[in-house]
Amino acid sequence: LLSSGIGLLWLASFSMAQQPWLWWKLLGLVAYVVIGSVAIRYGRRRRTRLLAAVLAAGVFAYMLGAAIKKSALSWLVSAI
Repeated sequence: LLSSGIGLLWLASFSMAQQPWLWWKLLGLVAYVVIGSVAIRYGRRRRTRLLAAVLAAGVFAYMLGAAIKKSALSWLVSAI
């Protein structure tokens, strides 16, 4: 999924200035994978795994909002 996103950005020649929401969404995907791996595999304590799961859900909500609103501010942007 990550390599597909990077390939799409490269093939379409999107720059950070043209589509900042897409770059932030891709960065969110990296964060989601890292935090999710802590929640599922690398968290040693129950509290750490729970916190990582909540953070992963928050990052997922951010990515969803960035995709729907087409803005790096995600859900903070009011409907136009």
